[in-house]
Amino acid sequence: MSYNRARLLLGMASVGTWVMLATWLLRVEIEAHQLLGVCLAVSLPFDLLGGQILPQRFSQTTPPFGSWLSTYLRSLAVHTAILAGSFRCLHWASQYGVLVPTATLLLVALIFFQSRLARLGGAVRFAQRFQFEGREAVLAECSQPGFTGGVAGLPGSETILIPADWSEEVREVAVCRRKLAVGNGARSLGLLVGGLWNLTGLYLLAPSGAMSSVQVAHLSLSMTLWTFMGLLLLPRIARIGVRWMDTQTLRRVGWPAFQTYLDAMCDETRESHPFSEPVFYPIPSRDSRLGGLQRKKFHSGVRPWHPARQALYLSVGCSGLLSRAVHCNAGRPALWFFPPCD
Repeated sequence: MSYNRARLLLGMASVGTWVMLATWLLRVEIEAHQLLGVCLAVSLPFDLLGGQILPQRFSQTTPPFGSWLSTYLRSLAVHTAILAGSFRCLHWASQYGVLVPTATLLLVALIFFQSRLARLGGAVRFAQRFQFEGREAVLAECSQPGFTGGVAGLPGSETILIPADWSEEVREVAVCRRKLAVGNGARSLGLLVGGLWNLTGLYLLAPSGAMSSVQVAHLSLSMTLWTFMGLLLLPRIARIGVRWMDTQTLRRVGWPAFQTYLDAMCDETRESHPFSEPVFYPIPSRDSRLGGLQRKKFHSGVRPWHPARQALYLSVGCSGLLSRAVHCNAGRPALWFFPPCD
């Protein structure tokens, strides 16, 4: 068995455990604070497997245990505080009939404080700021594999994050691509789709009137199942957005630089299947992306950029419990705040 297949099976086991557990816990009375304890206990073995045991078993790069544990516990405290704050805010909002507006503010706060939360958790450190064609970018240091940076901040005040260990050529294409995603509205549209997915679930699943602590816990479990539905449906939209952004990037940087970028970004050792890949991988494989460019599709109209992973990150603001469970995030605290992007 390859390392990538082992991680995929880990993610399937982790998400599957939460789906079954949420389905069962919805039948019993459990307080919100008890659910937080269950979340910590259930996630710990999967995080240990994803952050240390599997990488060491397959001779993959991973931080030393002491360093990993320190970052993990610190990020876990931040992530748990966000979830507990979400529980408290939604409980309060239900008393006054402002549940969805309050959740909207929570999602806005998660977007605004995204890079601050990652740094507070110790998973990411800003190394150097620089300007690229009028847009601020930051070199970010992170010891965890899979970290690709991203775009942080509310629309209109974005900051582009680039891993400091990337080569100069890959870095330039990445900054150009993310600047394009910001400028053409693809990133904002991805945030909108991801946010609306969570708010729609909250609107449909929340009970009317003031919620008790048990009802808050049940809402969280219901939102966990809603997030699982998003994991099945939103990656298909995300893959279209990746291919559309490929066309925009290619026009800007040309074939040689673009192919170098794909070689660095795409993991061609992953095991995929035509039916499973669209579900488990919101970012298509290198060959699939090149094939899409050769078919010359996706040239007009803005497509949402990474709505699946935006929805996953934002789900904690609506009390969902799956943002740490998927195969790419398990045991990697930096990716809890900045899921991998293309």
